[in-house]
Amino acid sequence: MHRIDGAGATVDNKFTQGNPVTAVPATTVTDAWLNDVQDEILGPIVAAGITPAKGNGGQLLEALGKLNVRVVDSVAQLKALDKTKFSRAFLTGYYGAGDGGDGAVWLDSADTTSAEDGVLVFVGADGGRWKRAWHGVLNLRQAGAKGDNTTDDELACQAAAAAIRAKGGGTLYITDGTFRVWKTLPTAGEKLFDWSGCRGVTVVYSNAKIVAERPNTATGDAVTVIIHGLENVQRFTVINPAAEQVGSVIPANGGIVQFGVGMAGGANQSSGIKIINARQIGGLGGLIVYPSGAPNDRAHTIEMDGYFEGVYYPQNFQGNGDNYKGRITARNCGRSYFPYNVSGHDVYVDSNNGTASDDINISAYTNTAFRNETNDIRVRYKNYGSASLGNALHFGFVQSDGTSRSAVIRDVHVDLDVNVGTYPGCYATAKKYDFGGAADNAARGHTFLNITICGSARGDAAQNPIQFFNAENWTGEYVQGLYFKDLYVTSQSGGGQAWVIDGRGLAAAGSGLVLENIYTNVPITRQNIPLNLITIRNVSAVGLAIDGDVGDWTISYLPRGLCLLTRKGGIAVANGGSTVLTLPFADKRAANPHVVVTPKGVQCKFTASALTSQTFSISHDHTAPVVFDVFVMMYV
Repeated sequence: MHRIDGAGATVDNKFTQGNPVTAVPATTVTDAWLNDVQDEILGPIVAAGITPAKGNGGQLLEALGKLNVRVVDSVAQLKALDKTKFSRAFLTGYYGAGDGGDGAVWLDSADTTSAEDGVLVFVGADGGRWKRAWHGVLNLRQAGAKGDNTTDDELACQAAAAAIRAKGGGTLYITDGTFRVWKTLPTAGEKLFDWSGCRGVTVVYSNAKIVAERPNTATGDAVTVIIHGLENVQRFTVINPAAEQVGSVIPANGGIVQFGVGMAGGANQSSGIKIINARQIGGLGGLIVYPSGAPNDRAHTIEMDGYFEGVYYPQNFQGNGDNYKGRITARNCGRSYFPYNVSGHDVYVDSNNGTASDDINISAYTNTAFRNETNDIRVRYKNYGSASLGNALHFGFVQSDGTSRSAVIRDVHVDLDVNVGTYPGCYATAKKYDFGGAADNAARGHTFLNITICGSARGDAAQNPIQFFNAENWTGEYVQGLYFKDLYVTSQSGGGQAWVIDGRGLAAAGSGLVLENIYTNVPITRQNIPLNLITIRNVSAVGLAIDGDVGDWTISYLPRGLCLLTRKGGIAVANGGSTVLTLPFADKRAANPHVVVTPKGVQCKFTASALTSQTFSISHDHTAPVVFDVFVMMYV
């Protein structure tokens, strides 16, 4: 466009109508100028996508409306705009200017069907589809959350995750506020942020936290809900997450789980999960990795660090979740670290367990839906606080159903740094459980292999500080390479308690049990452990109770819980008589032992019969007393 420059134009390029009196001519309108005017008018009409039409004098105004950015202060005002006049707008807020829900939006005139999601799509009163400009980043307030510590922001949270999920991934900022959710009791399994199937999600909390009003376990709400649902997710990172459950009393049967991996039970190949500087007060779980619906599809490569208080399971791996690195502080929690049927964990726990549960519980379940093995676990465990009613470190084999199966725990290294007061449990123990949760005395064929416990444990343990294998019958299990090394263990009660280690199940000469570089102020009692299955180096203890000959019997221990008893000097049986002998202990299967007798120096008819699991009789028909060599094979 240019200013008029035809004949008669003023010196400053303006029109004049001329003056005949003074012989000043009127300005001549040139074709060049008129063409410029036409192009200037048609330019915005064409740019707005409008086809110029003869006789339509409103096209320029329509074009200006479409091209002009309309500033509105709320989503409500946006939805009231006339789609025939406006195509661009700018929100200064979601409910009102300055509330954080701002952003540019545009009218998609080709879309007449998209449903409103309250985040990226808004449907106007006239049916226009207004869409938020998407650059991969969203603030939770742009989904309608208020964060005012009063409003229920549940639907806004769910909508924000759904919008990002629909895009395949993105970044969500949760900033400056307390976002209350679930003011009414949610359904079991409900997710606040459902990231299912996403590839590349980052969630950043800044001076913000999520507070769940329900479930409130103090009033008996026994449902489990998930704040961040991670079902088949890859490359998920969350920074400074914070969550709180109102009325939490360290729930064991319901409550919030801040990070639930694979709760839906389908194939779960989630990986690349990083949880940085998490914080949680109350709830059922911090991080729980649920079983995969497909045994070969396993979640893996997970990292977490954070602080948990009053949370029952800060870290729980239910047959799923390999290659995990964790570093947490747990205060007044339940089971600070509870993995089973997983591998490749490296964990540091600073805890003062506050429940009757075992704090570090490394287990193996026999469920066929899992890989029935727990292996390659490294734990560094610190407990300087008040003690729990459970055990500090617990190894467990659990029958998952009524079918007898075996499981494996192997290649586990635990560094203890325990300094507590009166401690009703053990510092370390190993147990077996049947399907009903009771002590399991049946032979299952479990393998307990290459287990190392080192460090220090101090306090006043009410039970035996170290107690392995003696609470149940471990005959028929396979224990090899149990190492207590570089270990300092004291109990203030002193001689009234002991290390108790039962050897039934030890299976490898020389490396069944190794005690090396140990100081303890309590006795070390070894039950049913032959000398060829134990190695002792540099051990200082009140006493070492060593199994050996018992009364008139010499005991030779064999693998798999068997032993051979030999009667010293044999046994004399009177002429034509019968003698009943009592063994030093009963067969642990509650079955009759296998007895072999041979007469010494005479030939006669004789009979040897087991009477019970601990007694048998010998009789003969010789006219003089006969001395018999006696050999008994039995399970111990």
